[in-house]
Amino acid sequence: MFFDPQCKPVILSPVARVLLDAAADVERGGWCQGAYEAGDATCPVEAILRVAPDCFTRTAANDRLGCFIGGGRYTAITIWNDVIGRTKEEVVTAMRGAARLG
Repeated sequence: MFFDPQCKPVILSPVARVLLDAAADVERGGWCQGAYEAGDATCPVEAILRVAPDCFTRTAANDRLGCFIGGGRYTAITIWNDVIGRTKEEVVTAMRGAARLG
């Protein structure tokens, strides 16, 4: 097995883990607009709700995503998500970008 002593493990914060897991959920299950969920497809708020282990982490993840997209919490995220022309790729990229904030 190869070992590199310079390589340090990456430890994710609970909020970053939730955002990355939610982004993966949107990629796997699909993305929707105009609703929290449509079958397996979800909006970002619903995807975060599904993977967050508790209300504190869920709230922090929504706050971080809202800040990343330049808005606030749930309402700003849903308005941003539902903009005509928004794509699944933009949503997933924003969720991953928000995860990188810390």
